[in-house]
Amino acid sequence: MTEVLVSRGLEKCFSSPGRASGERIKAVIDFNLVIEAEEIICIVGPSGCGKSTFLDMVAGFTEPTSGLLEIMGEEINRPSPDRGVVFQQPVLFPWLSVYDNVVLGPKSRGVKPGDYGPEADRVLKSVGLEKFRDHYPYQLSGGMKQRAQIARVLVAGPKLILMDEPFGALDAQMRINMHELLISVWQEYKPTILFITHDVEEALFLADRVIVMSQHPGTIARIYDIPFERPRTYAITADPRFAEARAEIVELLRAKPEERQ
Repeated sequence: MTEVLVSRGLEKCFSSPGRASGERIKAVIDFNLVIEAEEIICIVGPSGCGKSTFLDMVAGFTEPTSGLLEIMGEEINRPSPDRGVVFQQPVLFPWLSVYDNVVLGPKSRGVKPGDYGPEADRVLKSVGLEKFRDHYPYQLSGGMKQRAQIARVLVAGPKLILMDEPFGALDAQMRINMHELLISVWQEYKPTILFITHDVEEALFLADRVIVMSQHPGTIARIYDIPFERPRTYAITADPRFAEARAEIVELLRAKPEERQ
């Protein structure tokens, strides 16, 4: 398989005004990960462990202090359309319709409507928004706004989709709906996805591999290969292997650093 994202010895430090002169806080240390094409990788970990810091480095929002970080063999040092981001709070322009929000990326790069229009129509249908293309963000529910964010990222055709707790603000039933939608979208488009979450069940349902991070400073404590084949349904949550994996990951998250093996 093609290596989409490579992280080797990655480290991120921040200066702290409240600490001794020159002392720095290590947010992420020795982070080693390879993500292959068409994988869904979920990262879980305690609050403040550096999950979002790692995603921000991959997105190009902040630079690593040291180490290697590449996408398709090219160094990541700034944001780029080859990495699409879906945030927890939907980022949609309120004065633009759903359709205009979705096509904003290719339109701003000078792509002709005839080139992006058919793909935009297809994506809107895939996420269930084809009948809401002329609506504005204020007319949409939280779940519909997230569908619009996903559609916008898909239309841009990125090499990697980054999702930072995108369903964390939704109610339980809506999260289930969005999980099923994301699985459906993956089946159709086969994107490579890096997904940050604090929800272990969400990670187990969505991922090919679950990355468990340790508490501050953040690094990889363990990597779990998820055995369930695709396409998946919520029936897998009744599988004893699902419950066993969930219990093991929760126990690992609760363990003190010296107790991890």
